[in-house]
Amino acid sequence: LVGSEMCIRDRYNIGITMRMTNAKGYHEERDTIAQDWPRYIDFLFPESNYFFIPNIEEEAVNYCKKKNINLLILTGGDDIGLFPKRDTTELALLEFMINSELPVIGICRGMQLIHHYFGGNIIGGNEAFVKGHRATEHGIMINDEIIKVNSYHNCKIEESSLNDDLFALARD
Repeated sequence: LVGSEMCIRDRYNIGITMRMTNAKGYHEERDTIAQDWPRYIDFLFPESNYFFIPNIEEEAVNYCKKKNINLLILTGGDDIGLFPKRDTTELALLEFMINSELPVIGICRGMQLIHHYFGGNIIGGNEAFVKGHRATEHGIMINDEIIKVNSYHNCKIEESSLNDDLFALARD
């Protein structure tokens, strides 16, 4: 989480990034999000609006300005480097939010991207980690409650290696 002045119960216009997928048998890039995201957002930010941000690279910054996004959530799914258009989109958004002094939350891959932006190293998980995080559901602890989330990545960061400007809001 970047931006320590955030209160989880405040009202925000939340921008939520999406992963990229390809339709089988049809050549068209698509942006997708798990169907449980609205439930999580409504639980954590009941007074807020949210918008899903397409992977349109630097143009995503203008999209966020038009929607008056004042909180960004960088979602999980796939490892950094697999979808360059997504990486470019999210890095442009992250830089915009930091320069605007607005809060950013990174979920799984999103936290890895933030960590990478601040010069941190991302490492591949061992076999047990990948088995528990690649195309699976597992519990995370947030606000003293365990919430089930889906997971789709092979890499990780060590919490002890976080930049001093970052902190963990949830843990698995």
